[in-house]
Amino acid sequence: MEEKTTKKLHIALVGDQTAPVFHGIVATNPDKVILICSDKTLAGGQRLQEMLGVPIEIMEFSPTDLKSINESIDELQKRIAPEDEVSINLQGGTKHWALMFMRAFSGNPKVQICLIDQNNVFSDLNTLETKDVVFDMDINFQLYGNPLKKYTRFEEYTEDDADVAKEIESIRKINFNQFNKLTTVLTKEQQHKLRSEPSGSWNCGEAYVEWERPSYAKISLFNKFNCRYETKVLESENAVRLLFNAGWFEYKVARLLSRWSKAKEIRMNCIFEEKKQGSQNAKNEADIIVNAGKKLLFVECKTQITNTTDIDKFRTVVTNYGGDASKALFVTDAKMEGIAIEKCEESDIAHFSLKGEGGESVLFTLLDKEIGKINKR
Repeated sequence: MEEKTTKKLHIALVGDQTAPVFHGIVATNPDKVILICSDKTLAGGQRLQEMLGVPIEIMEFSPTDLKSINESIDELQKRIAPEDEVSINLQGGTKHWALMFMRAFSGNPKVQICLIDQNNVFSDLNTLETKDVVFDMDINFQLYGNPLKKYTRFEEYTEDDADVAKEIESIRKINFNQFNKLTTVLTKEQQHKLRSEPSGSWNCGEAYVEWERPSYAKISLFNKFNCRYETKVLESENAVRLLFNAGWFEYKVARLLSRWSKAKEIRMNCIFEEKKQGSQNAKNEADIIVNAGKKLLFVECKTQITNTTDIDKFRTVVTNYGGDASKALFVTDAKMEGIAIEKCEESDIAHFSLKGEGGESVLFTLLDKEIGKINKR
């Protein structure tokens, strides 16, 4: 008589958020996985099939019809051998699924029922034991169908870049209006030229800027205090990136965050491309993304907020590309006030201004408190 082989079977309920499903599979290390999907979450289940090197079967359930769900669970139970070790991750999917699976399996001592929370903590509901799950930021992006291929690691910036960033901040004070027109508030044509051509120049009256990617730039601004033009040459490995589009400010924020104890990795100039094969068009961008060990911290950097819709756009980027567990931080140079603060707080976005809110210890205290919180959404 052939001896039956015990296998570890993992069942996971798949909702909009695929990260807790993935981490539950990794944590239980099963021989086979059955994913419970609805018609709306089928694509997420199929993505998990492609990413994981374990046999995966997908069963499609009604999201809310209790009688149909009960019948589907009965069918599932017939596929489970008496000797199988079974674990069930209830974190995803509909509440109807979670309650019906609890009803069907909670009395079985051989079935491990578990959850994965937003802090990537695996909890066993039978024993009440917990353990941390290993977090990988690239896997996180893949799980939401948006791999991050174009970015700059913070470590790629040099001390010469740090000196140039400080010099740019000083140059900006000579003439804010001309500086912004030459380096920040650019036309579509200027932005295209900056992205696609090796060198270029443009002017604002007699003020001008010229550049040669990636390491050389020259800028001339009218100094109202001494009534003459001042010209500065900037040279470092990333001088052009730092000068334009407030790159100097993003670097200043990243350098500050690099001293935060929970920052495991910092990526800057993050560009999510269109999914269309062969396309290199930017679909969306994030100034800074920090791997905070258990989750991602997205950081938006603005010298000041001129349009509060920037806050709404930022919230959408964080949710779509990082998932519901990711955190958001909006950093400004000028003090944030009024409706901007209200919109940040309504959208579950932490906010910090470099002027008027204290130094890095205040920021780090804010982040330490924020990073462990479970998001409301």
